[in-house]
Amino acid sequence: GGDDEDARGATLADLARYLPEALLDEALLVARAIEGPESRSTAMAALVPRFEHMPRAALYPLWSE
Repeated sequence: GGDDEDARGATLADLARYLPEALLDEALLVARAIEGPESRSTAMAALVPRFEHMPRAALYPLWSE
């Protein structure tokens, strides 16, 4: 339900800065699967800084899935 989605979004947002780079693509998939728009945006916003240094060619497949 909504509380679970909120918890998933908040937890992913809290963990985003600690995730190893090898897990970032999976974290993005998890964030995109969160149904609640506010929880999803919270999680995705926390992940964005982790992708800033990556070349666009590496990012495109992640965001276009």
